[in-house]
Amino acid sequence: MSEILSIGDGRSGKDTPLRHVYSRGDDAGISLVLYIHSENLFQAEASARELLERAIDTSESLTGWTIAHCAADLISQAMDRIIGSL
Repeated sequence: MSEILSIGDGRSGKDTPLRHVYSRGDDAGISLVLYIHSENLFQAEASARELLERAIDTSESLTGWTIAHCAADLISQAMDRIIGSL
């Protein structure tokens, strides 16, 4: 898995719940793993879908791309600090 974007800890003035984006690919396609700071799993999943839909709609390089699956998993604050230090 390769990190392709890191926003930081959210104190940088960026108005986004997105903290990190990682990518990985295999024979089935490309997966993006988005680390989103959110109050709950529903909000995290909705934010991820919104960010991905906006990227697909506004980026010519993503023309024809689709979202095959979008789900949220809970990561504790301790794990978030570990991932944030990578």
